[in-house]
Amino acid sequence: MAKIIAANPSTPSGTTHKPNWGSKIRRLFQALFIAFILVALGTAGAYLWMAQNHWNLEDTTAYIKSRFGMVVPPPVLFNANVGMERSTARETYANALSLLRDKRYSEAIEAFKQLESVYPGLGDLIAIHQAEAYAGLPNEMAAQNKLKPLTISSSHSPFQAKALYLLGQSHFRAKEEEEAHRRFSQLQDTYPNTEYASGADYYLGELAATKNRQATTGYWLRYLSNSPDGRFATNIAKNLDSLIEAPTPEQHRLIGLGYYNGKADWDKAIEHLETLPLQEVWLPLGRSLLHTDATQKGLQTLEKGLLYAKDIDEAREGLDLLVRNLSGSSSRITTLNRLNAQVLPYGKDYVLWRLAQFNPALQQSYYRQIITDYPESDYAPESAWVTLWPLIKHGKAQQFLKQSESYISRYAYSKAAPRILFWQAKLLEKQKAPITKTDEQGNELSTPPRQLAIKKYRQVLKDYPESYYAFRAFGRLGKLVYQKEDIGWRTLPKSEYPEVSVDINPLALMPKETRGQLAPKILEKAGELAAIGSTAANDLVSLLEESGVMVPAGIQSWQASANGQRDRAIRIIRDDLAETARKRKKKPTPPTNEELKLLYPVYFPENIKKQAGTNNIDPLLVQSLMREESYFNEFAVSTSNALGLMQLLPTTAKEVAGWVGRRSFKAPDLFIPEINIQLGSRYLGHLHQLFNGNSMLSVGSYNGGPNAMKRWVKASPHIKSDPDLFVENIPYEQTRKYIKKVYGSFWNYNRLYRTGAQEHTKTAEAG
Repeated sequence: MAKIIAANPSTPSGTTHKPNWGSKIRRLFQALFIAFILVALGTAGAYLWMAQNHWNLEDTTAYIKSRFGMVVPPPVLFNANVGMERSTARETYANALSLLRDKRYSEAIEAFKQLESVYPGLGDLIAIHQAEAYAGLPNEMAAQNKLKPLTISSSHSPFQAKALYLLGQSHFRAKEEEEAHRRFSQLQDTYPNTEYASGADYYLGELAATKNRQATTGYWLRYLSNSPDGRFATNIAKNLDSLIEAPTPEQHRLIGLGYYNGKADWDKAIEHLETLPLQEVWLPLGRSLLHTDATQKGLQTLEKGLLYAKDIDEAREGLDLLVRNLSGSSSRITTLNRLNAQVLPYGKDYVLWRLAQFNPALQQSYYRQIITDYPESDYAPESAWVTLWPLIKHGKAQQFLKQSESYISRYAYSKAAPRILFWQAKLLEKQKAPITKTDEQGNELSTPPRQLAIKKYRQVLKDYPESYYAFRAFGRLGKLVYQKEDIGWRTLPKSEYPEVSVDINPLALMPKETRGQLAPKILEKAGELAAIGSTAANDLVSLLEESGVMVPAGIQSWQASANGQRDRAIRIIRDDLAETARKRKKKPTPPTNEELKLLYPVYFPENIKKQAGTNNIDPLLVQSLMREESYFNEFAVSTSNALGLMQLLPTTAKEVAGWVGRRSFKAPDLFIPEINIQLGSRYLGHLHQLFNGNSMLSVGSYNGGPNAMKRWVKASPHIKSDPDLFVENIPYEQTRKYIKKVYGSFWNYNRLYRTGAQEHTKTAEAG
């Protein structure tokens, strides 16, 4: 049988031949050679194209890896093989940031270049800082070369959105409009719900301004909608005013709020906001009117607007603004009574609280109404204390002890609690008869009052360790338990300024749940930036933000302090701790040492040490007084025109300047820390001399004036027998609170920074 051969299309039908392998191999090599030439030409073309578009080798490599799906493993954080010690690298990084901050751009670039191979894991931050420095020179092409690799997905950088934004800004500054538009549009497509996407709207509007008026309007209205208090809001509001001939109600609202938040043109803000229903804009409209000549209209707007408050915070803000701008107690009482007669959605308890402050004759009834009608109010605990205090003033100790027990259980962890506990203990000290109680089984238990007093003092120290009353409880325990004299309010005038440890580890301010949200590599970066120190605070915060983590208040406070915003730093941590305690309404978690160092920071130690020594006063008392006066803001100005760190009136300061030989003194000199501390310390030293070294009377005089203090001392029967009663009975509420605030700070500065103080406190607390 004939063998059947399948037809081969490459040969005549029905014929066969042996393959020519030599020819096949030759053609294969020819094909490979041609392919190599094509790839080489293509690669060269790609590199040429990228070079023309300002791409460097680093950019191109990243592009190729991304294009062909190559996974780039995250780099190691620190490269120990380049010959630089880690401590040196950290110092170099901090120095580079300082150079950048001081606008020494060329030096900063060189410093960061030293770190490129040392800190591969911080390469994205280093590249961003180099771009910032190049932009400052200016050298936009070099800045763009640093940013482009970060915008590619394979970079794995958490800073991609920021890099795109900075890249768009660079092209915008270089007037490369098409490329700027492309980058900002890419940013909005990739990261639509970020602050960078909102910022891009401003630039996209600018880019479209000469070409498409409608597009510009759309971009800028969207910006105001997303960022009504953003940095471009006021500028956008002004531009939209000329672009939109007949604004819609929503456009009126956005433009009006743009003016309002910028605090640049109150009349324009009013013009737009007045077109809207009052319930929508009453607070910004009222505030804007108060900044013009229309004060009365502003007050009426606020009073009417309180009927539309959306929450308690808005109600308090509006009411405070209203009361602060009314003149005289009579008008305040009349207005508050009108509001008290209204049905308010929020803040009725606050109205009663303010009425009590301005109407002493009826304050007890207002306070009792708060306790009865609003027992869960934030003002109920303090109202309870104010209703209790007259019982002590009039010698009704047993009635106070009985009535205060119900209050202390109801408001166990409020600000009033340590005060009530302290005075319970103080009254128990004076009792002789045992305290008898019946237990659940009906057995009578008898306890010596002194023992109960000690227990309550220890409770104050344990549960409220940062309070003024913990300071006083510590003094009483010294007498009752250790048979030592109650040191009272005495200070250590000849003491050295303690060698303080003010270093703060910001990661210790990060809750465990926040740490858990961070990838290991990000947490490693955060740890290194924390080790670099406060100079890198902005980098650490930026890393957390770009990693999608809510930055904890403690780290925000640390950042503000690092940036020289000393007063803001204290307020951030103070308000966060207070808000946490308010929401929990149970035993608060005591602040950590790191948080306490933010609450009670050390600033200007050398100046304080020098002036405290010269004037024979305790340096920590100066530090404490300065904290309470200004929160260490050297440019602070009070409503009474007291100036600077220690809040001196220019008239007083001029007199004191003569004492220290500053004959050419002028009021603006009080904004110079060295001069302010010198004059403030000299005046505080003078008050100590005036009151025979009594620090408590001197501190009170610093606030209320020496003549007023002399009158109070002369009129008080308690100044020697019971100084605690003297303090509580000072007629000026501001001075009464001032003494407690300064000594509360003094107590915490001692606990934090004086050797052994914490150990003594723990011993007294535990017994």
